[in-house]
Amino acid sequence: MAEAKAYTSDMILFVVSRCCNINLLPLLFPVFLTACVGGSDIAGPEPFDPGTPQGKLELRTRTDNPSAKHIVDYFRVNLGGLKDSKFDHRNQNFIRFSSPPTVRLTSEVTSKERALLHHAIGLINRELPQHLHLMIGSDVPHIGNVNHDRGDSINTIPNEEIHVYFSDKQSVGYPVNANAGGFAKTRTKYYNSQEPRVKHTLEASFVWVNDSARMTEQQRLAILLHEMMHALGFMVHTNTKDHPSSLLGSDGPKGGFHKQWGSQIPEIDGAALRAVYRLPIVTTSDQFSVSSLGDWDTNSIELHSFVPTGNRQYLRFGVNHVNDVTVPWTSGVIPETDLVVKQLSSGLTTWRGELLGFTSSLRPVRGNTEIRINHVDSTVKATFTNLQVWDIGQTPGEIGTGESWHSGNMEFMLTSSGNFLRSKDGQGTLIGQFYGSSHGGVAGSVELDNLTASFGARR
Repeated sequence: MAEAKAYTSDMILFVVSRCCNINLLPLLFPVFLTACVGGSDIAGPEPFDPGTPQGKLELRTRTDNPSAKHIVDYFRVNLGGLKDSKFDHRNQNFIRFSSPPTVRLTSEVTSKERALLHHAIGLINRELPQHLHLMIGSDVPHIGNVNHDRGDSINTIPNEEIHVYFSDKQSVGYPVNANAGGFAKTRTKYYNSQEPRVKHTLEASFVWVNDSARMTEQQRLAILLHEMMHALGFMVHTNTKDHPSSLLGSDGPKGGFHKQWGSQIPEIDGAALRAVYRLPIVTTSDQFSVSSLGDWDTNSIELHSFVPTGNRQYLRFGVNHVNDVTVPWTSGVIPETDLVVKQLSSGLTTWRGELLGFTSSLRPVRGNTEIRINHVDSTVKATFTNLQVWDIGQTPGEIGTGESWHSGNMEFMLTSSGNFLRSKDGQGTLIGQFYGSSHGGVAGSVELDNLTASFGARR
């Protein structure tokens, strides 16, 4: 549901998207796994069947990406059409930030909430070209005893920023009896003209996620992504009859993002994010059509593979180059528990696999992957070795048959919290997640100026 409030004295429009994501609330508290580990003491997956396929690399042309017609239909909800309820704002312009906003957390957050925010922004950035990536800025002070739900704090947020709160309902002024997973608000600036008031730009947004509701890490991630989409300008809930996998359904995503499979922004939402930046800052319903998207292609080139993670489960990963953007993706069974590793006097836990990617000129890259946890000092490191490149359009062969890519090696020190991994640069150069019912797999993405890649590995 959504409601809008206009304040004409300062020519600012407040819009709040209030989401009662009932389907995102679990029935049971999450269970946490503590792994008391030495060299191989983490409870591993079932023994691998020697006959189990170990992954087949494939370079293919896809023809099933969201079409321009699908995108127009997706945006039609925000630009007009029948209203689902009296709370919907249809028949309005679509408005976005004039440049990628900076996202800031409030200072009173846990390490798991911080990891969740970094992972969510990393997933959004996967869908966008690098010059449009959202940045994560320094923390902002937590403002307590303010009715954020009413919009009392939106004026304090600087232009081109999104502030994210994790807190209970009372601290943001949300109705105590309301059953919500989160909400988002936007501040829109108008300018005067001869015509009726005209929207000028989306200035700032506020996102709140309920940290007191009982839900899993993956469910909270789905809510955060849902509200971030609102904060970026998608203020109306999507018609889930036509787009069942969308994150923007009024009761949360139905495509299984927060249940078994993930984590990746659904393709229709990712395509919409890319389409936004082909449009003017303000787009009216009469300006939006298939032709307004320009040369929009449903075809793409994709490089992908998979690895088994035990218990008859598989982890899939790859890169899909579509409409001038290379999108890394991963897919697998989401663990129901967090991986928590205790510090011990000795021991390593290692996941090994491969990396696949495209250079900026679309030459395919392949190499080896190793993710290692050192239990002595609790450090986590990702090492990529034997990185090699092949000609455009050529399926990568075995390691040793290609040309060396740059130095042939990359190394990242990582931060780990719950089931999420990220590089310590703070901007999502590498993000990853553990997969498999027993954390038997790990996968993620690496984004550099001259390489976009995904990786998958098994313990």
